[in-house]
Amino acid sequence: MSTRRTLFALLLLVLLPLVSAGAGPATPSPLPTTAPSAWSVRSATVRVEDTDFIVSGTVENKNRAMAAFADVRVFNAAGRRLADGTGPLQPSPVPSGGIATFEVRLPVDDVVKRYAVTIHPTSARTTILAEYAAEVKDFKIFTAVVAKSVKASVQAKSANPTRAEFLVTVSNGSSIPVASATVRADIKVTCRFTAQTPPRFTQEVWSGSVTANGLGAGASQQLPLTLSGGLCEGVVVEWSATTTTTDLKVGD
Repeated sequence: MSTRRTLFALLLLVLLPLVSAGAGPATPSPLPTTAPSAWSVRSATVRVEDTDFIVSGTVENKNRAMAAFADVRVFNAAGRRLADGTGPLQPSPVPSGGIATFEVRLPVDDVVKRYAVTIHPTSARTTILAEYAAEVKDFKIFTAVVAKSVKASVQAKSANPTRAEFLVTVSNGSSIPVASATVRADIKVTCRFTAQTPPRFTQEVWSGSVTANGLGAGASQQLPLTLSGGLCEGVVVEWSATTTTTDLKVGD
């Protein structure tokens, strides 16, 4: 009997590796799946009116009916938060399986590079139902915002300048480049006719324009100003200037 058992054991040792080698691969474990969110921001669009950045969008609710609101935050190219605000979802409460809309208007003093939308229930303002973030691609919509960040000032080369000694400095205070900016300067002068004895004085307005091209973010340019108007070709004993940006194009 012991001899038979020994032979049987040896046979098993030979056959088991062959059975194992012919066996198919183990069935893979199913990958974990994530259930779809009950709330989602389906779409968002942006526009600019003067210096207001406006975010509008739609939200879908696959859960129970609930009143909720949108919290919007906007950032410039450097990551600085420019503004934040909230707006209710309409209709309220948002029905189960329904679509709601929102619109949030934010005043900004710089170009918005990125914005983020978070949906919260009205009853629990720290709870997050859905999130959405995107970047703004078309900076040309911010022309009015950039124009307020472009500053111009008039300087004179001497204490009693002639008509040819005035300069305009144009500075870009925004976070994106300016392709071109045209500045008009109006200078009210008290001018002395140097060719006349005794000297005679007159008050008049000299005007001129300059165009700064390729003005980088935070950069400035100083440009000579060609002035027209008035009759005096003498020296200025007193003056004051006002500037107006008449045409501005936002760079890429």
